[in-house]
Amino acid sequence: MKTINTLTMLMFVTSVWVGNVGAEFQGAQNTFYGVNAGINTAGDDDVNTFIGADAGFTNTTGAFNTFLGADVGYLNSTGSYNTTIGAAAGIYNSTGSHNSFLGSTAGHFNTGSNNTFLGSQVGFNNTDGHDNSFLGASAGYSNTTGSYNIFLGPRAGVANSTGHANIFLGADAGYNNTAGSYNLFLGTGAGYTNADQSQLILLGYQAGYHNTDGTQLTFLGYQAGYKNISGIDNTFLGFKAGYNNTIGSQNTFVGMRAGERNTQGQGNTFLGERAGFSTATGGSNVFVGTSAGGYNTLGLGNTYVGYYAGLAAGGSSNVFVGEGAGLQASGNGNVFLGREAGYNETGSHKLYIDNSSTSSPLIYGDFVSNALTFNGSVNVTGSLTKGSGTFVQPHPSDPSKEVAYAFFEGPEHAIFLRGKAKLVKGRATIITPEYFRVVAGNDEDITVQFTPRSIDTFGVAAVQVTKDSIEVRELKGGKHTYEFDYFITAKRGGFEGHQPIQPNSHFTADQKTAEDFEQTYAKTDDLTINAMRQLLIANGILTKDGKLSQTTAAKLGWHVQPVRVATTKP
Repeated sequence: MKTINTLTMLMFVTSVWVGNVGAEFQGAQNTFYGVNAGINTAGDDDVNTFIGADAGFTNTTGAFNTFLGADVGYLNSTGSYNTTIGAAAGIYNSTGSHNSFLGSTAGHFNTGSNNTFLGSQVGFNNTDGHDNSFLGASAGYSNTTGSYNIFLGPRAGVANSTGHANIFLGADAGYNNTAGSYNLFLGTGAGYTNADQSQLILLGYQAGYHNTDGTQLTFLGYQAGYKNISGIDNTFLGFKAGYNNTIGSQNTFVGMRAGERNTQGQGNTFLGERAGFSTATGGSNVFVGTSAGGYNTLGLGNTYVGYYAGLAAGGSSNVFVGEGAGLQASGNGNVFLGREAGYNETGSHKLYIDNSSTSSPLIYGDFVSNALTFNGSVNVTGSLTKGSGTFVQPHPSDPSKEVAYAFFEGPEHAIFLRGKAKLVKGRATIITPEYFRVVAGNDEDITVQFTPRSIDTFGVAAVQVTKDSIEVRELKGGKHTYEFDYFITAKRGGFEGHQPIQPNSHFTADQKTAEDFEQTYAKTDDLTINAMRQLLIANGILTKDGKLSQTTAAKLGWHVQPVRVATTKP
């Protein structure tokens, strides 16, 4: 049914078609207003609203569309459920449906569906891309077939063409992304240079700004990972964390300016404000604490834990734990435990355990000589096994020498008591002190020796021996009176069953490498090690040239480990 439109508001409500050369309306539920608006629409009840010159010009069966603006939806034919507002917005959309375009030329070339484009030139080149949401001037401008993207901010994802499932929020976020997918960029300029890398998380102003080839990245913070180009598997969290990283990979930097100057370092973990700040090419380091390893540049394989730990330290393969531990150390392979432990140590392969910067720590060690020094008392609650032992004291008159006494040793846990007593008319009783009585074991294990202090003697004998007392008599019934020395030995109570010959448990290569076992008993200036080496050669564990005898090892059932082979880190 066709009728002449009288341009009344009443006709506007029911469905109006107005032109400069006459106006008609068609369909009971369509609203067309403007020259040639909806002119080719065939249906009567399509519920379309076209307002503007040539709006919906080509529409034939498309329904439930709203086109507002000159040329808006011009080529739409069968597309339905579209809302398009703005000059030339969605002009090439023909079959796309369920789109919302708002802004001049928004979705200009779109043919896809389920898109929401808000802003001037937003989604301008989108063709088959679907399920996209772009908001901001020129956001998603170059997108063609990319789908499931969310771009929010001026020029966000402006170069994206085929990338899909990206979320770019912020002005210029993901600006140069073309084919990269599954990315999350949040912040002005975040991921600006990224083109085709996928599965990146870049959050913060210019986070990962220069990234082009890096993959599996997570950057969170103002300019975090700013210069990263091809570094992979990096996680940077904090203000300028990993700022200068370019090709360094497998790094984790957490904290304000953590690892800021790292460029090529690999496999580092820095946790704390300015932790590893100056590390450039050093790798495999773990720095935990404010400014821990802050000035490290080339060091490798270090572990620093604590405020300022290893702050100005150089070297590699060090372990420093404690506030300021190894702060100015420069050697390699050191282990410093405690506040300021090893603070100024310049040597290598040292052990410091203390809570101060002293050069004489409570425990000092040298890993090269396998020597350990305790600058204090030592309490051992369990058993103590040693190869040999001495006590050392200064020489009383020659400062160039010291006195070293070897320990008195035997096949049993023995205690002794020595002293002087007096024989009166051939008789004496030695009452043992409490400290002897409470430690000594069985009476039958006690032995006594006497040395008379007189030439007028027939000799003395112990006629009754207990841990409480010793009854002494002169031989031949003598009645002399004189002093004598005594030396009493007993087995320590509870340890009477000690056996000096035991199964070998200390000189075994079981579960060790032959290399490590041989190194333990290599030729040295140490008397104890040399003595043990000779005994091991004598019993067949070592060959004459100091090598582990594989025949003996197999006979004893030892599981000797294979030689360690250096492997490339993953």
